[in-house]
Amino acid sequence: MALSITSQGEELLFLVDTVLDSIQIEHPEWVAAMDALPEQVVATRHKLFERAADSHALTLFYHFAYPGLGKISRSGSGYGWQPI
Repeated sequence: MALSITSQGEELLFLVDTVLDSIQIEHPEWVAAMDALPEQVVATRHKLFERAADSHALTLFYHFAYPGLGKISRSGSGYGWQPI
């Protein structure tokens, strides 16, 4: 599940269970045992991370340490996480 909230030209992406740990932003291909459709999980992560990086949206993750807010950026051929 992912939720986009926009207000006055700014966006918050609440990416809920998209990843369980910030290391999965750098390695979106790392899936958990509970991921029933691993290929779909990886494709969805790439799509959401691309959107977050391109729009400079603030992102919120349920499983990250409080407050779980930050920004996703492009890093080489992948992505990076900058917590706030």
